[in-house]
Amino acid sequence: MKTAVVTGAYSEIGLQICKGLASQGYKLICQYSSIEKNYILQNEGITDFISAKADFSDDKSVKQFIDFIYKKTDTVDILVHCAAKHEKNTGYKIEQLIFDVIAHVNLFSPIFITQNLIDLMKKSGNPCIIFVSSTYYKQLGSLKNIYYASTKTALHTVSRIFAREYSPVRSNVIVPGFVDTPTYNLGRNTSQIDLDKKASLNKILVSPQAIVETVLFIIKNKSINGTTIDVDGGLLI
Repeated sequence: MKTAVVTGAYSEIGLQICKGLASQGYKLICQYSSIEKNYILQNEGITDFISAKADFSDDKSVKQFIDFIYKKTDTVDILVHCAAKHEKNTGYKIEQLIFDVIAHVNLFSPIFITQNLIDLMKKSGNPCIIFVSSTYYKQLGSLKNIYYASTKTALHTVSRIFAREYSPVRSNVIVPGFVDTPTYNLGRNTSQIDLDKKASLNKILVSPQAIVETVLFIIKNKSINGTTIDVDGGLLI
C-alpha cells in the first residue's frame, strides 16, 4: 500500500489533492490544525485515510505529528506540504510575534517534518516531496503580506537543497496562480475577479483540479526534480 502524507489536508487545495491521491490508490495521513473534517473525505467515498490534528506553530505538536506517522506506517511515498498560515491585515507594522508564528508554520515545520520523515521516504520506490508555494515568491507580495510571501519564497531554496541532499527522494515546488476557491472569491467583486483573469494569458482562474493534475504529473515523471512548476495560466509571464 502506497502512503501519502498531506499537511493542510482540509484546506480547499489540500482536500482536492487528497482526493486525487486517493484516486491513485494512496493511503492518506491527513494533517489538520483546527476543525476536523473527516466527513468531507468520507462523503467523497474515500475511506483509507487517517486524520491527525497538529498545530505547526508548536514544537511539541509537530514532534507528536511525526511520531504519529511512524506509528501508522513504515514507508512514506509522497509528502505534500499544503499547510500554511497568512498574517492578518496588520497594516505596515512589522510584528515579531506574528512573524514567528507564520515562519514556524510555513517554513520551520515543513523542514523539520521532512527531515524526520526522510528515512521512511527512502524506503519507497518513488519518494517525492511537493511544496505548495505562492505567486508571491516572484512579484505579487507586499508589506501587508511580507511574512507569508517571504516564508513561501524560502521554500523554493529548501526544496532545491532537499532535492540535492536527499536523492533519490525528489523535491519540487508547485506555484498556483489565482485559484478558483470559495476563499479566493470571498470579498472580491466581479470587477476584481475579472482583473485577475485578464492578468493571466488564459483569461481564466486556475482550477483546483489543475493543481491536483500537476501533483500527479510530478509523482509519475521521475525526471522532475529540484524544480518549480507554475500553475498560473501564464500570470507571471
